[in-house]
Amino acid sequence: MIECIQEEGDFTDWEVPSSSSDIKYIVSVDDEGNLFCSCPDFYYRKSRMNPHISNPESYCKHIRQVLEHGEIERSEERHQVCQASSC
Repeated sequence: MIECIQEEGDFTDWEVPSSSSDIKYIVSVDDEGNLFCSCPDFYYRKSRMNPHISNPESYCKHIRQVLEHGEIERSEERHQVCQASSC
């Protein structure tokens, strides 16, 4: 189960369970669409590919799970509403 664990400032973080072990990885996105995941695939391969929401080649499977779940879009909408209402 994907769980939003932090919405603070320019970043939103999700905890995403591994499909092969009990490990949970952290997926983060900032308000400019820059992505990060704490998994080895992202660290060793994807982080060198301009990890951004507009670059699907830079997604690891955990980032894909967050996207497929609709969490990043929802986070961006909340951020835009918050900016508009001066939270």
